[in-house]
Amino acid sequence: MDVSLFERLVRPKENEKPATRIITLDIQHRMHPSISALISTTYPNLRASLEVSKYPEISGMRRRLFWLDHRELDDSRKNRSDSTSHTNMYEVDMVSALVRHLVRQDEYHASDIAVVQVTRPDGFQGEEAKIVIVSLVRSNESIVCTSRNSSRINVLLSRAQHGLYVIGNTETFAQIPMFSEVLGTLKKNDNVGPYLELCCPRHPGKLLKVARPDDFSVVSPEGGCDEPCGKSLSCGHLCIKSCHSDKMHHATKCTKPPTIVKSGCSHSSHSECGGDCDEHCIVQASNINVELACGHHVNTSENSAQAVCSVLVERIFPNCNHKVLVACYVDVEASDYGCTATYGHDYTSCKHACSALCHGDDACPPCIEQCDSGCSHFKCLEKRSEPCAPCVERKCLSCCPHSECSMPCAAPCDWVPCSKCRSSRFALMEESTKRFTVWSHQKYLELAGSMQQEQGELIGSRLDAPPLYCGDIEMS
Repeated sequence: MDVSLFERLVRPKENEKPATRIITLDIQHRMHPSISALISTTYPNLRASLEVSKYPEISGMRRRLFWLDHRELDDSRKNRSDSTSHTNMYEVDMVSALVRHLVRQDEYHASDIAVVQVTRPDGFQGEEAKIVIVSLVRSNESIVCTSRNSSRINVLLSRAQHGLYVIGNTETFAQIPMFSEVLGTLKKNDNVGPYLELCCPRHPGKLLKVARPDDFSVVSPEGGCDEPCGKSLSCGHLCIKSCHSDKMHHATKCTKPPTIVKSGCSHSSHSECGGDCDEHCIVQASNINVELACGHHVNTSENSAQAVCSVLVERIFPNCNHKVLVACYVDVEASDYGCTATYGHDYTSCKHACSALCHGDDACPPCIEQCDSGCSHFKCLEKRSEPCAPCVERKCLSCCPHSECSMPCAAPCDWVPCSKCRSSRFALMEESTKRFTVWSHQKYLELAGSMQQEQGELIGSRLDAPPLYCGDIEMS
């Protein structure tokens, strides 16, 4: 089954028909001469056409042809399982990192790079790619017969046009005659080693070596080298990323604060320098002088349609005709807004005016001003709406040099004006009247027993009278 139909036609067995006459093509138009040299033992007369000799170097790589030698065991060896399926995670990660590095060079598309496994080369037979990466997978003491098939090895080595990279254990595959010859050819030009040499197109003198997948992110994080890019971005800021291709450079967004001032205002863009600018400025405005619908000008941070006018203006309330100062936006005719003016009507029981807010036809609340009544002994501390406490002093201080009052201070004064000092009596009578207070029913009972008999009828006639309040006293 390892012999193809074509081989049977050109190399029949002794008991079969004569061999079919063939013509062998000796000029190949696919591989760079350094790559086609690997299959020279199979095709010793094979020559390369002139155009393949002009293939460009592999961008991002120091060499176009290389065998990366390693000693990482395949997973079947590590796990010692009986499975016929084989993997090598080191090679998987290494191939992935190498493909990522090549794509970042901005020279190759996905279709330009092919990855081939030594155990599955038949699916790639008849195909080609600019760059071929071969994963040999197996890495142990022995090698299976599949890898010994020279036809399959020939497929592996003859699919690449510009570059070929083999990743595998040389000690394992040196056991196979054809691979041993390939290794001999590669070693002549130092194309075998424990690390790949990368090349930065912008800093070609920089020495970059990778032996493990993680090495790519260290020596070539962006597909170039670890040097800073150093070029200016379209905004004018200096690119702070590591060295990278022109395509990646043009795709880089600046993360510095913006310097471009928006049209129509003095604000910079709110987003990062490389981000998409908002169509309109979104900076919160403040102290913007706008004219409102009422005609007033105000400084505000809101839209003129949302701002309210707080300018004080005079308004007349329709129900009470009070004039008050309110904010311009206030509607005094609204049913839920009450007059804020002081009522101001005079009390009939005292000299004060109502200080409550406008309450229309409702009765005024009690006077809350302090009572201004008193006598020579004390001053009332209650509100005008509260009853005054009577003075309990036994001696009224109304007098003149010629006569004096004989009643207690809280009782009606019996002091008769003196004709000898008329002006003084009038002055004292005036003061006495002002200090006149009403005694309470209880205090008067306590004083009644000590009063003279001739005064009892006068005092008794007042015991049944209700107590007088401060606001009920008629002032003379």
